[in-house]
Amino acid sequence: MKVEIYVDAAASKKKTAAAMVVILDVESQAPWQFGYSKNMGKITKNQAELKMVEFALKAVVLFRKEEIKLYTDSIYLINVLKKGCAARKNVALVNKVRKMLKGYNIEIVKIPKEGNQADPLVRAKLKE
Repeated sequence: MKVEIYVDAAASKKKTAAAMVVILDVESQAPWQFGYSKNMGKITKNQAELKMVEFALKAVVLFRKEEIKLYTDSIYLINVLKKGCAARKNVALVNKVRKMLKGYNIEIVKIPKEGNQADPLVRAKLKE
């Protein structure tokens, strides 16, 4: 089973919101899709994106997974999770997510903001 995960976060002066979209069994005629968004309070956008990756990985562990693709428009996530760049902030959270990723056959893919399926969810949540 192939799984695709899209994550995104956005911030305003008052709050930060994050969202994910998970698509299960991507290659089937009727893939199953669910989305989740949450107001994250006053944390940084980078923290919100990391927390959403963590949440998504916890959600897909319930399903048999052979291949996972994590799509993000975040340069920060690409740098700390894919390229292994040192995290100067959020070190504990970055290390926690990195440790979780080791249990998966996962590819992290940089996409444009316009291609991020989680973007509409996060924008709507931010307006609430």
